[in-house]
Amino acid sequence: MRTLFLSILACLSTFLLTAQDNYFKVSTLNLKDGSVPVFSNKKAKKVSKRINEYLQLATVGSLAEPHKDSITCAYDYVILQNNNRCLSVRCTPIDSTLPVTTKSIAFNAATGQVIGITDLFSSTGLGELKRMILRQHADAVAQYVPAESKEEVNKCLKNNLGIFTLKQGIISIQSASCFPANTPYRAVLDIPVQPVQNLLSNYGFGVFGLNPDVKMKKMVTNSLPNLYSGKIGSDAVLLQLDPVMDKTLSGVLYNVHTGKAIPVQGSFRSNHFDAEGSWGKFSVVISNGMVQGNFRPTGGRPQTVNLEK
Repeated sequence: MRTLFLSILACLSTFLLTAQDNYFKVSTLNLKDGSVPVFSNKKAKKVSKRINEYLQLATVGSLAEPHKDSITCAYDYVILQNNNRCLSVRCTPIDSTLPVTTKSIAFNAATGQVIGITDLFSSTGLGELKRMILRQHADAVAQYVPAESKEEVNKCLKNNLGIFTLKQGIISIQSASCFPANTPYRAVLDIPVQPVQNLLSNYGFGVFGLNPDVKMKKMVTNSLPNLYSGKIGSDAVLLQLDPVMDKTLSGVLYNVHTGKAIPVQGSFRSNHFDAEGSWGKFSVVISNGMVQGNFRPTGGRPQTVNLEK
């Protein structure tokens, strides 16, 4: 145990030595109610802009600056990591009675793209990670989950890997959404990186500073939750997407010209995302970093959707 502890400390020391802490300057933008953090770096203006846009759309449902006097924020923000490899932010509801959930978002500090759990592990490593999660929660499944629901819960534990937190040298995977409501169990798996580094991808080695030769700017994310930009018809738009949960995808569609934001939620199966509301219908295919399909506003004609990360 002592040897393992010393190994973990050595890993964390290596990480701290290879990463530039406080890489992004952090300021605060006050809103009508609440506030949001704003990240900036004079040498990474485009990256900072991308990070701020995703974070604001994900937590306040709009870009904050143009609407700061009319929108509210229901979150407190904690910066868990801020260096030239990774910016990790945890967003916690200010009031537990509000209909919002905790969000943990990790960004590639060199590109501004959201980092997904599948980016961090090799294909073999991802399979072992799923087995680790099942072993971690096996006793809780046996104790708290009815027999007829065990298979469904275990399937959820293996597939819903989108909710995780990156801290210095630790990956925390939250699986509470897989258990019945009000289950008295902390469904979190904390994984120190050092003991599982053989499971990591090259991207993972870069994020945790285990290989200083990895160029973070060249790392391409496989993560579906991200910020997409492009056009719908002739209008410039942004599309922010959250992690997929139980074959449901949600996010915000933002018209850059009008400043109008539309919350979108719908089914996601085989790369097809279909959402519908009083605003119209959004039907697209998301693949290889592209979002393509059609948007039909209520009472209007179909418009071509062409977006990319």
